[in-house]
Amino acid sequence: MRSETEPSAHVREQPSTDPGRNSRAAATDSRTLFGNAEILHINHQGLTYTLRKTRNGKLILTK
Repeated sequence: MRSETEPSAHVREQPSTDPGRNSRAAATDSRTLFGNAEILHINHQGLTYTLRKTRNGKLILTK
């Protein structure tokens, strides 16, 4: 069983191009996260965030 700290097989780490950020960042395709869903709930530090796909194909993250 994979722990929550281990990256998913669908997430690849890559160097960040932003010098103000950490030297490594994770990347994944939104289709992997959403599947057939339009809304994704993300639990982070005890809070739940909602990531939605818009009709125009944009993403909106709300608390």
